[in-house]
Amino acid sequence: GIINGHMYIAGGRDINNTNLNTLYDYDIAANTWTTRASMPSGVNVPGSAVIAGKLWVFGGGNPFTGPSTMPTSGKTGVRAWFQRLLQPDTTNTLQVYDPATNSWTSGPSLNQQRSFPAGTDVGNTAVAVGGYTGSTTTTSVEINMAGGGCASPTPTVPPTATPTASPSCTPGGTPGPWVIASPYPIPDVRYGFAQTATHF
Repeated sequence: GIINGHMYIAGGRDINNTNLNTLYDYDIAANTWTTRASMPSGVNVPGSAVIAGKLWVFGGGNPFTGPSTMPTSGKTGVRAWFQRLLQPDTTNTLQVYDPATNSWTSGPSLNQQRSFPAGTDVGNTAVAVGGYTGSTTTTSVEINMAGGGCASPTPTVPPTATPTASPSCTPGGTPGPWVIASPYPIPDVRYGFAQTATHF
């Protein structure tokens, strides 16, 4: 997510397929990287949004691990690797980063576990689309309408005058409950992409 000229990169996985809880801050103007506060829980392939100046990281998992897909003596090698790839460990957590305090908080969980969701924000609403639930793909959409944010500035007359915000406006973006909005309007979603898309 990009907040006030800084690009934040959270989580991911390393070459050993271990989930990372790192957060890197790239200052675009200064062309410098800084390590910030670590995430409470490392996560790979989550969705994200920027709400009221905070980075939301939701869902995710690890496409190479999963309690039901760990290799056993009868399932090793390439076969086990493909099973773990097709059935990744998945979560429904929401982790929120506040650059002003360099700290993370937990928010309400998604209704469905989702790894590889498409994520975005529309105003003060976070959107999670599709993904993988841990056992199957999903076409559902969840939204989270954050409360306590600032309203849009009120225009003044004449129209060329500078708009002024309401004096009662206070920064917020407090996560509300996630709500299943509707199914995604395509027949199938694989890791956030239409089935007809090229995956690799």
